Amino acid sequence: MGKILKNNINYDDPVEIYFAMLVKYQNQNLSVDHIDFINQLPIHLTKKIKGLEFSICHNLLTNMYGGDLSPEQHQENFDQLFAENKCDVAIYAHIKLFL
Repeated sequence: MGKILKNNINYDDPVEIYFAMLVKYQNQNLSVDHIDFINQLPIHLTKKIKGLEFSICHNLLTNMYGGDLSPEQHQENFDQLFAENKCDVAIYAHIKLFL
């Protein structure tokens, strides 16, 4: 699956199979330049706006995958967004929706 998927797939886990299919689609539809561009993007950045420091990340600052910040997780996981970074507002975008 090229440069996007770097780990082995657990074929007993439907979530990993789904993820692998998404990666396959990306490999078939994105150029190498697009994939290289995505791979070089930061998983965390900060922006200061009108005196407030915003921390913007996909998940935890050191981990771009996993369910550590799913809504049902413990408060301590969310506190890490502030402990690892001195900010006024933490924005994260790693959400799982369980149906």
